[in-house]
Amino acid sequence: MMAPSCVIAPKVFILLARLFPPAWLVPVLLLCAIPLVQAAPPPPLMPPASATASASSLAASRPLTLEEAVRIGLAFNRNIQAAYLGRDTQLFDLYVAEGKFIPKATLSGAYKTLSGAGGRARQIDGGVTSSLALPTGGTLSLSTARSLLPEQGQRSTLSSLTLTQPLLKNAGWAVAMSSIVQARLNDASSRIGLQNTVAQTVAQIIYSYRNLLRAQEQIKIADD
Repeated sequence: MMAPSCVIAPKVFILLARLFPPAWLVPVLLLCAIPLVQAAPPPPLMPPASATASASSLAASRPLTLEEAVRIGLAFNRNIQAAYLGRDTQLFDLYVAEGKFIPKATLSGAYKTLSGAGGRARQIDGGVTSSLALPTGGTLSLSTARSLLPEQGQRSTLSSLTLTQPLLKNAGWAVAMSSIVQARLNDASSRIGLQNTVAQTVAQIIYSYRNLLRAQEQIKIADD
């Protein structure tokens, strides 16, 4: 909807001057000017761009708590990630060292074809050998072997139990357990190193967070 316009031509102005006295002509012109003022309202006041940007940034930002700062610093810290990776490697080394006294088994098998004056014959051999390392430095082995000749209908089984114990070199509890003790010490050192790395990182984050708060307060004091 367009606002009504009021335009006074020169001839009309002269006619109004003749019809109305000068004292009445002024109110008539004011009445004609009122629609023009109402039709063209003043432009709205726009805030400056800097004020708008600062207001939007304040609305989008929020204070960072110390707990959030510590959590973010620990989650994206490469030193801590490397420490955890080294910790996993050390745990695997400890698992391998402690598995020294776990029994081990070995399976073996063979198939042979024998040719002779009486014709061809087959021979099937199979066996299992179990060994156990002892804390005294010795080794206990149990082996069982079976042989089968199908054409001749013969079967044979041989079992043996062997104990090997050194008397001088590599003998004794201390020598046998030295690798496990060393692995456990390395595991404890790795655990303490990881804890130290995490503690130092947390302390550094807290120190930086306190410095940030102090700097913000100094800015506020300077602005006031």
